[in-house]
Amino acid sequence: MSFDWESYLLLAEHLNDAAQELEGDANQEDLREAYLRSALSRFYYGVFCIAKNVLDDYVPVPKKNIHKFVICEYTTSPDSQVSKVGENLKRLMHKRGQADYENEIDIRERDTYQSDFDAINATNKKARKLVQQIKMLKSDGSMSSLTFSEGRC
Repeated sequence: MSFDWESYLLLAEHLNDAAQELEGDANQEDLREAYLRSALSRFYYGVFCIAKNVLDDYVPVPKKNIHKFVICEYTTSPDSQVSKVGENLKRLMHKRGQADYENEIDIRERDTYQSDFDAINATNKKARKLVQQIKMLKSDGSMSSLTFSEGRC
């Protein structure tokens, strides 16, 4: 049985809910932030693995530098809808990188959102929309026009 990577999106939602329960508890601030950071990471990995699996149906996906390769294959596609998915995936990867590696992060994206939870909910919506776009690309045949990048990626 194959793992359903959309489960990571659901997990991220649960992590956000758990973080909200700790809102206002100064003793739990680090744990609350850990939940939020983990949610961002799970959103990326859920979408990334779905994108990778769809891509793997059309071109061989290497094991080395896999994230760079998958994003490059999408972003450099001549199909504008495929390349748009790649750009959105790249933005999500950037958020994941901040959540996983930076000591200080701006979850609210410079006050674009009123709360950390609003920002995470917006990321959730973007991730779910991205998954739907990836599935649509596969079902409408857009992905079938992909050819192996032959060293481009």
